[in-house]
Amino acid sequence: MRDSSDAELVTHAQRGEVSAIGRLYDRHRESIFHYLWIRVDDRQLAEDLTGDVFMRMLDALPRYRMQGLPFRAWLYRIAHNLLVDYVRKMNHQATLPLDAVEDQSMGEGPERDIEQIMQSERLRAALLGLEPTQCEV
Repeated sequence: MRDSSDAELVTHAQRGEVSAIGRLYDRHRESIFHYLWIRVDDRQLAEDLTGDVFMRMLDALPRYRMQGLPFRAWLYRIAHNLLVDYVRKMNHQATLPLDAVEDQSMGEGPERDIEQIMQSERLRAALLGLEPTQCEV
């Protein structure tokens, strides 16, 4: 089973073979981790999210069907969806009272704040446009 394709490993994993699940994890963990790490810029968070991706994989594996796309693409879709869920959750929690925001930007003005936000958004959009291997570099 060491040189098995992903399709063979998935078939074995769906039958409940723990070693096949382990091989899928070993084969794809690093690339999923890097995909997430580039996007969250926090190693510990990326490790936690990577674990969550593989937990979701385990939950959904019985329903998984090969449809002409690589298994890795399915894992990236899970990682992407998990990341979207995480960002949404953080956006709901990241609210500050208006007076607290005003105190933080004393004297710099809203133009500077908007410029920083736009620059961060452009950078994030550029990173999201890169292939996973390019992000690793």
